[in-house]
Amino acid sequence: MNECNIIKDLLPLYIDDVLSDDSRELVEKHLKECTKCADELKKMKEKKINIPLNSDAQKREESIIKGLKKKLLNKKIIISVVSICVTIAVFIGIYSAMFTTHIPIKYDSAKIKVVEKNGDLYLSYDGNFYGSVEYTATDDYNYDHHAIYLYDVPYTKYIKPLKRSKKPELIFLEKKAIVDEVYYGDFEKMPEEVNEIKFFDKNLNKIYKNKNLDKSKKSNTPKG
Repeated sequence: MNECNIIKDLLPLYIDDVLSDDSRELVEKHLKECTKCADELKKMKEKKINIPLNSDAQKREESIIKGLKKKLLNKKIIISVVSICVTIAVFIGIYSAMFTTHIPIKYDSAKIKVVEKNGDLYLSYDGNFYGSVEYTATDDYNYDHHAIYLYDVPYTKYIKPLKRSKKPELIFLEKKAIVDEVYYGDFEKMPEEVNEIKFFDKNLNKIYKNKNLDKSKKSNTPKG
């Protein structure tokens, strides 16, 4: 039974003015929004339908009102659940956009450098960043070629910047003894084969070259 059918059952009682205050309020609210039921009321008044007030009529009213209130309650519950789901979905979307969207930090030779400490190589950056992305390819001599870039996210870039350290941040790369070159830049697609080193030369900034490596012979043993 839909809402209009329930209201139509109440209309004879409404015409005879035997409805309770709550029932009358529900009927009048529906009539303001539904022209079909309003027309039905007009037709009933023209026919002068009279329903005597007795216990059966009151019981019927109570039953109809109970069903109508239950239907309205179910609608409110559904609307509330849908609203909560939409709110959660919007929140997740905003969170994802704020914290997972990379904003690459462009190369600046004054801020981005490769430094050596105790035989290890580090990328030094004098500024704020949220994270880093790295890729390593190994050449035929078993030496590493590193590609790296730093990035920020919308939240820390535009809303709440991270607290900047007084000293440049250091990101460990690898032992100097096995690193040939280090490149910096935003890379979206890395080579399918690890020995396609020319990819780096074409797309990224070479910021370090190890000139002390022995490349007199190629290695047949993969690095462990």
